[in-house]
Amino acid sequence: MSAAIGCVDGSWSWRYAQDFSTVANVVQASVNSVASLWHSTEAKVAKDSFSHRSSHQVMVTRSPNHMWAISCSTVSARRS
Repeated sequence: MSAAIGCVDGSWSWRYAQDFSTVANVVQASVNSVASLWHSTEAKVAKDSFSHRSSHQVMVTRSPNHMWAISCSTVSARRS
């Protein structure tokens, strides 16, 4: 497809059609580059390792029965 299709010789749009076409190609290439970079960055996101977890998550991981322990201490405190 030519950039000059539908233009009248000597008109402003005909004289600058090629320039606009080049600018459009550069802008399109930039958009594609950004989209490609964003997509590749998103694909590399991983779950937190054990060293990146909060102290609460570490406690829960170490003590699988933590809810049982908390409920027992609550019942014992009420009976006292």
